[in-house]
Amino acid sequence: MNDEYIYQYPAPEYMENFKEMVAQRTTNTNGARKKVIVCFGISMAFLVLYCLPFLNFIDTYLLLVAVIFLCATVILLKGITKKIGTHNLMIQATESDMVLTYYSVGATPKKVLTLRYEDIIECQFFDKSYTKIQITFKKNKHSYLKSYSQTGGEVSNLVDTMVSFELNPYSYEQGFFMYIAPDYFNIKKYALTDKILKKYGNINEYFTRLSESEEVE
Repeated sequence: MNDEYIYQYPAPEYMENFKEMVAQRTTNTNGARKKVIVCFGISMAFLVLYCLPFLNFIDTYLLLVAVIFLCATVILLKGITKKIGTHNLMIQATESDMVLTYYSVGATPKKVLTLRYEDIIECQFFDKSYTKIQITFKKNKHSYLKSYSQTGGEVSNLVDTMVSFELNPYSYEQGFFMYIAPDYFNIKKYALTDKILKKYGNINEYFTRLSESEEVE
C-alpha cells in the first residue's frame, strides 16, 4: 500500500490522541470487568451463607448484603455493555486498496483488514441507518484479516474471508463508506438516493457538518 491516500482517518496529527483514547477505554473496561467478578463473587458467597441452617439468626442481613452486591453487579454490567457499544475504525485508503483497523471492546479488541478492492466479493450495509457493514473478500497475500487479543497477541479468526464493522453514526467512518468508498468498489444495494441525501446531505454537507461539530466540541 502506498502513501497516496484518498482518505485517512484519523488525520496524522490526531493519530496519537486516537490511540490513547482507545487504550484508555480498554483499560477502563477491563477494570470494570474485574469489579463485576468481585461483586458477583461476594454476592454468591453471602447467598451460600444465607442457605446455611446454623446462620438463621442473621440470614436476613446476609440476604440483604447479597442483594446489594447483585445490584452492584447489574449496574457494572450495564456500564460494560455501554462500553462494548463504543467502537472506532481507523481508515487508510488509496485508489486501489485500504487498511481498516477496528477497535472494539471484547475478546478480540483489535482487527486489521488489509484489502485490495479487486478482492472484494461483496460489501453491504446491514441496517437502514448505515452503521453496520460487512465485507466478504478473497484471501491472498494482498487481502487478509488479522485479529488481536486483549494482551496484543495475534489470534486466529473464526472466519478469515469475511468481517463486519459497526460504524459510529454521523462520523468520518460512516462518511467514508457512504460517500467515498462507492467510487472505488461496489456496495450492494446502496446508492445516494434522494432519501439519503435529504437525511444526510451531499458529501460536502455531511463532512462540513462533522467539521463544525468538532469545532464546537
